[in-house]
Amino acid sequence: MIDQADTASNTPDGGHMIPFPDRFYFFPETWNCYPLLEWQTTIQPGYAMPSGARGTLRIDRTRFFLQDAIAPFYLVWRNVPHELFETATDDAVLEFQLNNEDLSPLAEPKGFGENDIVLDLQPFAALGENQLILRSAASTRPPLVIQDALDLWGEFAVRTVDDLPVLVIPPLQIQPGPWATQGYPAYQGVGVYRQKITLPDTAKGRPIFLGCESVLGEAEICVNGTVVDILRREPWRIEITEALQDGENLFQFRVGPAFSHGTQPIIPSGLGPVYLEVF
Repeated sequence: MIDQADTASNTPDGGHMIPFPDRFYFFPETWNCYPLLEWQTTIQPGYAMPSGARGTLRIDRTRFFLQDAIAPFYLVWRNVPHELFETATDDAVLEFQLNNEDLSPLAEPKGFGENDIVLDLQPFAALGENQLILRSAASTRPPLVIQDALDLWGEFAVRTVDDLPVLVIPPLQIQPGPWATQGYPAYQGVGVYRQKITLPDTAKGRPIFLGCESVLGEAEICVNGTVVDILRREPWRIEITEALQDGENLFQFRVGPAFSHGTQPIIPSGLGPVYLEVF
């Protein structure tokens, strides 16, 4: 809770500006996602698969790093093409291992689609470096070259430590600005910012506007539990007088990506600095 009585300044419009604090409570409405982009590939001919058949084996290796224990924590292949789904869920032609432990797809993963392959990493994930291996029969048709489609999903944030991405427990607060630079580099869902402000006595009975220096995407504005408006374009400014109450007020900003041509999200998303104007 912030008492802003002593932080007001004049605005060009003749009002008094009350800035929000430089940190907001933040949480994503869905799990964070981190793509696995760096793989090393080797090919082994004449490999005996679990079915007994022999063929050419493709082995893809990658690694990721954990600073904290993450839960929930999954490896996900989303929207598997129908013609590949049965082949991809057959361990005779596709095998996953984490830290030398076999992984099996979850039968009915909650929160995912029926054509998503989801593997629970939590039982075998370790602090520090983790080795993920994908073995696939290169002779299958169509070939199973899926490493570019595999992502880590869960309740985590991403920090850079010694020039390496490291997964950590999500922070409770972030600064205004793109969340891509604050632990969510690939997240394209809805992010929720919250903060409480205590209005000074001098604001009673006066018109009050809420302004944002920028919104990367769209922002639903909620004041004291009431949705006031959705900001989709400049100017990022609305009157909120009727939604306010004396003393402490709770502000919530639900920010999601804006969409170009209805399908492609414009990233990064985030909420810029926020302020109140009292007239």
